[in-house]
Amino acid sequence: MNDRKEKLLKELEHLDKAHRAGIIDNREYSKGRDRIESKLAEIESVVKQKEESSKVVTDILESEKEPAVEIVDMPEDNYGVIIEEMPKKTDAPVEYNETEQDEIVGQIPGKPAKETEEFTDDSPATEAVEDKESTPESDEMEDEKKDERLTQASKPKPRKIFIKKRKVSKKIHEDAEFENEDAVTFSWRPLLAVIALIIVFAGVYMLFKYTSGETVAPPVEPISNVIKSSELSLEVKDVTIPIEVYSDFRCGPCRMTREHIKDLQKTYGGSLEIIYKNFPLDQNLNAAIAAECARNQSMYDVYADKLYQAPSSDESTLKRYAKELGLNHDLFSSCFDGQVTRPKIISDYKEGLSRGVKGTPTIFINDRMMEGYRPYAELKEMVDFQLS
Repeated sequence: MNDRKEKLLKELEHLDKAHRAGIIDNREYSKGRDRIESKLAEIESVVKQKEESSKVVTDILESEKEPAVEIVDMPEDNYGVIIEEMPKKTDAPVEYNETEQDEIVGQIPGKPAKETEEFTDDSPATEAVEDKESTPESDEMEDEKKDERLTQASKPKPRKIFIKKRKVSKKIHEDAEFENEDAVTFSWRPLLAVIALIIVFAGVYMLFKYTSGETVAPPVEPISNVIKSSELSLEVKDVTIPIEVYSDFRCGPCRMTREHIKDLQKTYGGSLEIIYKNFPLDQNLNAAIAAECARNQSMYDVYADKLYQAPSSDESTLKRYAKELGLNHDLFSSCFDGQVTRPKIISDYKEGLSRGVKGTPTIFINDRMMEGYRPYAELKEMVDFQLS
């Protein structure tokens, strides 16, 4: 992601220089700048989305550390299930509702089921009453139990919910399933966290895939990794391979690349069509104009060699080179002073941008892009592959 951002920033810098030099007009500059800034904004959005998703997942996982409900053991003289609500971070009261449910009553192992009374909302606690005849002793014992339970109920404790037949009190925001005296709970939060991560990273991948590749050309894989040496043929067939070179006269690697191109011409002769195109920095624009003026007199190669040997953008020096090399001085001066070849340079530059060129030298061998300086052996291997 950072590499792509740096490439876009370099492309923006190059675009600014071209605009200041007058190579591209305001409309082209505005269009190119808007495109680059839009891609930079998309990259920032992707980074921000990653940070937000990480924070959401962290919050969800931390919230799982403190359970909201605890299941406590039932007293032996009661039958049912008790849910004890644990203290929350907020002091706001918890809302409860009563819904008609199927019978959810646990029975303590070894105890017979007893008939129970219906619970009402206004009774703090309800006891299970055995269906048998009452005696004075049993009534007195029952009264003592009631007094003791009422006393305990009056003390401030975490609110308990007693589940009886058909009537079930349950927290609105929790889902609990009970079987006998064991409580079984399931939390969706970890699963939701995983789903959220999958959605976020899928969105990031699609966004990155959509925004990448418009002007960014991948480096050429070495030919040795693509084809076997036995598949190469040194026999030159009756075909012509175009080699397009985007260069700048103040570029050292461009000068070395030019020498390799000359060696290829000696080896393959008419099987290669060499085309030099302009992709200059703003300070080298005059040199490119002069070289194209020399091309108009069929003297591009000798004039380009002179510029690579002694680069210059000075008007008097460029005209002196033309005179030393035997060009028609009047025609050259008229072409240079009137900037007749300037549209050709602007056209080359725009074409290079549209093909993903970001610097010099950049070579296209039969429309296969090779960025940066490449040794002679690698260039020759590519030509052999195209001719085979």
